Amino acid sequence: MDDRTNSYIKNKILFASTTNFGMSMPFNHPHRQKTALKYGVSAFKAAETAINSALEKIGEKYFENFGVSSSEKNLMLILPLLNRGSSEMENKSLPNTLLCRIIFPKSVGSMLNLPNDLPYILSQNFNKDYIELEALIPKKYFEPKDFCLCELSGLGEEHLNPLIDDTLKASTTSLENKYLSLKLDENGKIYSFFFEKREFAAPDFLDSCIAFGKPKHIIQYRSEKDQIEVLHDGSNNFCASIKITSIFSMYKGLEVKAEKILKVYADIPQLFIEVKMIIPEIRGTVNSDSNVYSVNVKYDDRWQEIIPCEIRPRFIAGGGGEGKNYLRIWKHNFFGLTTNFDLDMIEVDRLNKDIDCLVANISDGWMAVSNQKQGLLVGFNSIKAANFAFSPLRIKHEGFGDLSQSGQQVRINPFGTYYGKMLHHWTMGSGFAQKMIPSYSSTFKSTAPTFSGKTVEFDLIIAPYVGDAPDSNLQAVANHYSIPPLVLFYDSHLKQVLHNFEHIQKSVKKIVDDYDIANLLNVDYLKWVEMVNEGIVSEEKRRDDINVKLAHYFRLFFDGIRSKF
Repeated sequence: MDDRTNSYIKNKILFASTTNFGMSMPFNHPHRQKTALKYGVSAFKAAETAINSALEKIGEKYFENFGVSSSEKNLMLILPLLNRGSSEMENKSLPNTLLCRIIFPKSVGSMLNLPNDLPYILSQNFNKDYIELEALIPKKYFEPKDFCLCELSGLGEEHLNPLIDDTLKASTTSLENKYLSLKLDENGKIYSFFFEKREFAAPDFLDSCIAFGKPKHIIQYRSEKDQIEVLHDGSNNFCASIKITSIFSMYKGLEVKAEKILKVYADIPQLFIEVKMIIPEIRGTVNSDSNVYSVNVKYDDRWQEIIPCEIRPRFIAGGGGEGKNYLRIWKHNFFGLTTNFDLDMIEVDRLNKDIDCLVANISDGWMAVSNQKQGLLVGFNSIKAANFAFSPLRIKHEGFGDLSQSGQQVRINPFGTYYGKMLHHWTMGSGFAQKMIPSYSSTFKSTAPTFSGKTVEFDLIIAPYVGDAPDSNLQAVANHYSIPPLVLFYDSHLKQVLHNFEHIQKSVKKIVDDYDIANLLNVDYLKWVEMVNEGIVSEEKRRDDINVKLAHYFRLFFDGIRSKF
């Protein structure tokens, strides 16, 4: 690959191929981390250059050719991203109703002159530097041209939905619309999530907690009582929302704060969640450079699990035995294909009936789990936070003991980390190597220490459904939630076209500043290698200085004898 070119796809491939040096866990090698971030930022800048060069042509095509003089009016154009690749499978259909959550600069105007039957709400952020629009746009407004053109002209805050929805409401004990009903107890804990006359929530649905401590003394820290605040009571006929705040103390009284904003909209059968978890910093003396000498990050190995918003479905499936089904995972991949696999690992090895952490659901935007009778789709806003395998799973063959029934049950931990016993392999011989190696290698450690002192933020969509797979409309909803529409604004005063992804530039600048990579962005790989090696003093290192326990020596000795017979 020619390093002199600087295309988006080249940088994206290089970013994805930048592996964790030496497989040291939980931390990446710092030089590898900088390399990956360099390629990620370079990919963004290449994409930014491409879209800026296209804005003028797009403006001419969509704004000036519709009988509207763009020199006199501020206009907004909503373009759902339907074609996401070269294959037919990567073409995305529109859902029946498209939820648009759009941030735009105040310079382009302050009020939308939308059709009277189109519900929306406008709000300003705390810094007053941009305006946020939320609109529910029926599919018909994008037909037949797959776009929606609107005029911006004044100032207003709300435009009431002309279709009155008496079921849309929020209180300190409930959040509901005509499809969904979510109930909270006197401690602010969610105990019910009802849809289509079925229960979807196990106790402590969407709870937040942190597991901390040595392996035999791990404590799960969580709040006993959460604070509930009503943000929108539903009287605007557009949305209803509540804020759940969990504050709890952990090791040495250090405070954890988790905030979740839960929102439902009129006539949409999905729940939307904004999650923020502020985690205290606990430093330690453990070094992650075990047998990887140049990785030298000190951390506290008592960090075990980070759980910002644990999804606990109520439905179960039978496990083991002919004729009994298993829970099924549905996932949408990066080639546009939706596939599934069953959680039937017990069929291969009965010792894998319970799995502490399964991260196999590489997903482009969403995944779903079902017992083939009812299911729960979980998706994320990839503009806010994204991950190839965004949600580890925990599986219990006979359930977690929080339901009256027993059977295979799963928990879902978006953008968090589970940790526990490794998978068993039926070809593992005596099994001693699997027990011994984690003691001497940093590859098998929890990634929870990397969250120390960090703030985790992400947005989710949670959609219950009846049946095995999510239907085509629900999949379309999740696809367009993951990658929202491109929105263009024509500013008649500045005579230029702006877009709704410009705020991402601030996030990219923060990455460049926080990780000190500004001087690397225009440096080719070979020059970067020279820069890395400049300060390294040549010194021979031997890898035979591992302190092996005496008991392990004896076990290895006897395993060697047994292998002779």
